[in-house]
Amino acid sequence: MTEQRPDAAAIAGFLARLGRLDPGGLAQLRRAAGQSLAEARGGYSVFFTLLPTAIERPREQERYFLVATLYALTTRGGEHARQRDGVSLGSALGRVRQAQLAATGQRPDARISLDRRFAALCDADAEQLPFRLRQIVRLLHAQGQVLDWERLLRDLAAWEHADHYVQRRWMREYYIGKPDAQSTVTKEQTP
Repeated sequence: MTEQRPDAAAIAGFLARLGRLDPGGLAQLRRAAGQSLAEARGGYSVFFTLLPTAIERPREQERYFLVATLYALTTRGGEHARQRDGVSLGSALGRVRQAQLAATGQRPDARISLDRRFAALCDADAEQLPFRLRQIVRLLHAQGQVLDWERLLRDLAAWEHADHYVQRRWMREYYIGKPDAQSTVTKEQTP
């Protein structure tokens, strides 16, 4: 199953409105974290004021709701939701992994408990995803990692793609890291 690529203007508007939410609105979304839109009680009025009018399909609404509740877990208000530093969930979690390995003096190929949690996230289906993501986002927030919310929304739009390219990219970034543009240039210049 493939989803349409989310509209950049719709995402930008959604994230801008999300970033301007007051602490009360964020608290309502926070209480709904990990739940589906149908399960959530009391957060409808807040969420539907954020949702772009073009987002009508229930599956898309669920995806936007998930991102809104996850964002609410990481802020108490007064912050802009649009983080554009390109840090995907895989990269952010990879940084946490590297820090844990360094703190314990383990080799980069060592297996740690975070690896199991990450594997469970990447194997999650659409129903399990909100619960798994809530756990991971809380961990990332506790470790001071900031996500690119626009990128997360786009990644979730392709979560059920037959090629699982989002999950593969996250795994690569988690275990290996993002390819560094500078190292690519250096390799190309080396004889």
